[in-house]
Amino acid sequence: MDETYDAVNKAWKKTCKIIFGEEIGELKEYEKWLIKDIAKPSIRKSHSKKNHIAVVTQDYCSKGNFLDFSEVDFNKKFSPLNVNEIKDIDSILESIKERICYTGNIWLGNSKGVETSTAITDSHNIFNSIWVDDSKNVAYSAYVKQAEYLFGSDTIGETKYCIKTYETYRNMRSIEIWKCANTSDSIYCFGLDNCNNTMFSFNTKNKNYMIGGIQLSPDKFKQIKKDIIGQLVEELKQKKELPSLMDLLGESLKYRTKTAKISDEYKNENFDISPLDNKFKQTCKLVLGRDIGSLEEYKNHLLKRTLWPISPMNSVASGNRYYFQQYAGLHNLPKAVMVGYPEALRLGSQLSMDKEDIENLDRIKKNLWKIGYVPVDYYVGENRNFKACPASAGSQNNLFVAEAAFSKNCAYSTWPRDGENMFGVSLTFSSSFCIDTYYSKKLSRTFQVDCSENCTDAYYLHNCENVHDSMFCFNVKNLRNAIGNTALPAEEYKKIKTNILNQIADELEKKKDLKWDIYNIGCYNG
Repeated sequence: MDETYDAVNKAWKKTCKIIFGEEIGELKEYEKWLIKDIAKPSIRKSHSKKNHIAVVTQDYCSKGNFLDFSEVDFNKKFSPLNVNEIKDIDSILESIKERICYTGNIWLGNSKGVETSTAITDSHNIFNSIWVDDSKNVAYSAYVKQAEYLFGSDTIGETKYCIKTYETYRNMRSIEIWKCANTSDSIYCFGLDNCNNTMFSFNTKNKNYMIGGIQLSPDKFKQIKKDIIGQLVEELKQKKELPSLMDLLGESLKYRTKTAKISDEYKNENFDISPLDNKFKQTCKLVLGRDIGSLEEYKNHLLKRTLWPISPMNSVASGNRYYFQQYAGLHNLPKAVMVGYPEALRLGSQLSMDKEDIENLDRIKKNLWKIGYVPVDYYVGENRNFKACPASAGSQNNLFVAEAAFSKNCAYSTWPRDGENMFGVSLTFSSSFCIDTYYSKKLSRTFQVDCSENCTDAYYLHNCENVHDSMFCFNVKNLRNAIGNTALPAEEYKKIKTNILNQIADELEKKKDLKWDIYNIGCYNG
């Protein structure tokens, strides 16, 4: 622990010096603030070491067996299975129930220096965090992809030297920025794209040196920023925390005298479900062996284990209906400031504080209500043929997807990135033709897979790497034609697989749901 903490503490001090111009103390002093409003691991107890371990979701069966990742013996040999006794899922579970064990503190691929964290892949120096991929020097953060020097942040992509940022993409040297992209050197902002040197600004593109929606000269901006940074540093040193932008916005509403209105009729893009439905049927044929019906019949099943709920809401400025996903601290968003993304862009170009409002930090905080309208949805790049996707970047043919990122043909899912033909998945990256897969990477043609990497044609896996043509495997690597961590002759495996897939497809067609999934099979007791 000391070595990992020392590394991230050093990174913390470097980040503070870059953002604030000086160090502000030890990382541990700010733990309570940094972890606030950030998704946290679920904590379970290892059955053998009896220590507490971090697991990626609360969905794991509470009565299941748990291991610390350091306890896993990936080379352990298991006794052969009696293939004549495993003709259905229940008989398989009976045969392998002693081998079913969930794992915490998981770190896969080329990872090192990981402490009190889980679902970490190809990352270095990760402390008290959950689901981090291809990153380094990260602490008290969640759902991070390709980031460095990141602290107290949630749902982040390709970001460096940031503190307390939420749902950001390609940002640098910033603190308390929300839903911003391609933005740097900014403080307390929401909904910026391609902006630099901004403070207390909302819903703006391609602008620099702005405070409260007011364009300033570089010299004037730097003067005010220096004063504000000084006040923030003093508050941090004294209180070990800062209020969030949501806190400040909620407080400023006490002074609001009017609400902005937009009267234009909302133009909703037509959504064509047919290409998505066709891809669902194609995926079912590849993964389950046959077409089991239309996509919408399985909505409830596919959403059952996904991470971020999506719900409709009405804009405070127009009354138009949009969709809102509850994640990355946005559960604290006041309803009185919620608008849709196209409305937010219009308001961002029209609204500003008065010049006297930005004279000092207290006046800025009090008058945030004049510009503080927040989009509940957000879109980057070209997005086509989507419905109920509150955040989307370069994606198409998506339905009820929270955070669609460079993906196509996905439905009822949370953050499928760089993937296609994904249904009922959460944080499954660089994958294709997947149903009910979670917190995984580089999968193809899989069903009920959790916390795994580089697996194909696989069913009911947990904490597996490089496992192919296999079923019901836990905490193993480099297997093929295996059931319950034991390899079978290819023909025997194929025969059993055919029977199991027929059972799964039959049950889904009949009930539109399954008795057993990867999260509850740990509760099987015969």
